[in-house]
Amino acid sequence: PVTTDIPANIPIYSEHSNVLVLSDNDPYSSYSYRAYADLETVSQFYQTEMVNQGWVQTQEPITYDNIAIILHYQKDNKKAIIDMEYSNDFTGIGIALGP
Repeated sequence: PVTTDIPANIPIYSEHSNVLVLSDNDPYSSYSYRAYADLETVSQFYQTEMVNQGWVQTQEPITYDNIAIILHYQKDNKKAIIDMEYSNDFTGIGIALGP
């Protein structure tokens, strides 16, 4: 998968596929992909790696019936929302960036 269009400070889970740039209109952009791991593993990955990239978590994770999680981050004047949903053998990831 090609991940060069995703900003360098947005981590991508190592075992993944179907990376799509849904929108890349500065200052708003959005991306999606499949991570081949369970929801908890991918959520922990983002909660660690976003902080390692200098992002600050702005609220507690929002969890829906252990099948979906939404994470909120901020870095400088940018916000990131990471939406994850588990389905069969992968976790679908949606990432939205904006002011």
